[in-house]
Amino acid sequence: MNFPGNCYFNHRERKMWIDIPKNASKTIGHHLRASNDWVNGNYIQEGIYDYRAYAVIRDPIKRWRGSTIEIAFHHLQYNDFDYSVLGDWFKEKDWKNFEKKHDLHHLNTSYFVQGIGDLTWIPLNKNFETLVQSYLGISEPLVNFNTTDDNLHKRYIEPYVDEILSDPSFVQKLKTYYEDDYAILENC
Repeated sequence: MNFPGNCYFNHRERKMWIDIPKNASKTIGHHLRASNDWVNGNYIQEGIYDYRAYAVIRDPIKRWRGSTIEIAFHHLQYNDFDYSVLGDWFKEKDWKNFEKKHDLHHLNTSYFVQGIGDLTWIPLNKNFETLVQSYLGISEPLVNFNTTDDNLHKRYIEPYVDEILSDPSFVQKLKTYYEDDYAILENC
């Protein structure tokens, strides 16, 4: 995957779905890969800006939380699931220093939709599945592809992330950083 610009194209219908990390990308990507109508690509590298574009927008704090858990999960996985490494790793990362960019997953959604003119945002809410199926032509129910084993490890990580989010000043920094994402979400 190449970011920004990673997407799926439906060239016949001149549509594209923009892949934004931690915004249902595994779920939607799985369904689009299974279809003969959609191909993986990169709209920036291919210079395709004029297709009707769709992207998912999620509550930014929930997206940051999910992203941070995912990043920590990969660190834990790299260390053969030795849970003793997590405490020091979280301190070392200094997550509360938000000006320090830690990962692609934490960037504003606008980073992933550069140059797109005709864009429809799909909010990750109770109508999400219906909207995705309608806009992207997916007929079967959406399936969550996080495995049970992954989720067990991630539950162990959650308290570390929730401790970071228990700091109101840090949450305010996140809200300020994600102002544009909140504005998009409000307009959906």
